Amino acid sequence: MFLFGLDIAVVGAALLYWSRDPERARQLVWLAIALELLHRTGFDLYYATRGHVSVPFYIGFATVHLIAVVTRVALLRRAREASVARAAVHA
Repeated sequence: MFLFGLDIAVVGAALLYWSRDPERARQLVWLAIALELLHRTGFDLYYATRGHVSVPFYIGFATVHLIAVVTRVALLRRAREASVARAAVHA
């Protein structure tokens, strides 16, 4: 569990640092999305199906993590559209 928390801390710190220049941090946001899907949602579903914990509790966590993924993808798309619009204005 320590490494699980460590990857969250490192990616979170990097996202905060690069938030000053979001165009250069696009790949980092995709990394955060992949970690959310694989580590967090994957572990939630694994624990729920193996009977280690309360199933409704971890299904709820998996739902929250999936909502976070959808939100990040939507924000990335909105940022890409805004950067295209800025480029068109400056061209």
